[in-house]
Amino acid sequence: MKQSQLNLLKRIYNFERSNTEPFSINCSEVSRFDISALERNEYLVQPLHSIGAYHLSLTEKGESFVENGCSPSSPESVSNNFNFSGATFTNSVVGSGISGTNYTFNAGLNFSELKELIDSKPTIDQDQLNELLTVLQSIQQSDHPVNKGILIQFSNLLNKYSDLIVPVGKILIGIFTGCN
Repeated sequence: MKQSQLNLLKRIYNFERSNTEPFSINCSEVSRFDISALERNEYLVQPLHSIGAYHLSLTEKGESFVENGCSPSSPESVSNNFNFSGATFTNSVVGSGISGTNYTFNAGLNFSELKELIDSKPTIDQDQLNELLTVLQSIQQSDHPVNKGILIQFSNLLNKYSDLIVPVGKILIGIFTGCN
């Protein structure tokens, strides 16, 4: 952020601490590009419009920014969990980057990446986790149909290490769709 924008935010903040009306500044004293950039980034708003002056107020984001020493507040954690319980999807694709009737599915994980993830788990479960990896590799290399319930023995382990569920699922989808 430009120094002129930082200075403007501080001026507005200091003004608003002792006043209830918007901060007013002559158009010749400030760059309209600074105002536009700060509005675009949601640091301030113009509650009033007039000729020859800007009337500015900080948003919550702008106030927090100045109060944090003009450094952005830490980003909130983002959850990528979706619950489609009870939902019915017919001829649908859920996701982003979908254009018309075209979409791309990328399983995106291979056995070596899963092995690295497994190696990061406690040693007490390493034997069973490596057995899961062996079973997945066996399924991939086999020309025979997969036996029902072959992975049930790993259900408690996958519940314990829920971060493995998506990678294992991606590998299985890749195997069953021929994308691996």
